[in-house]
Amino acid sequence: MSEGKRKPRIGRLDSVGGVITEMSRVYRLAARDELDDRKAARLVGMLAEIRRALELGEFEDRLKALEGRS
Repeated sequence: MSEGKRKPRIGRLDSVGGVITEMSRVYRLAARDELDDRKAARLVGMLAEIRRALELGEFEDRLKALEGRS
């Protein structure tokens, strides 16, 4: 890390909303040419996988709750 540059703060990634917020932040950085497009694409891809995992977890929790009501 060079002098004067600080590490970017990473938002919470424990909810779909948090992941979407982080995706938006990465997009804004890339749109302002503050982040290399290839790196931005890699990060957004990873964030998309995290989002899918969270959505699947939520789906499983809801399914279990429905099955428990039967």
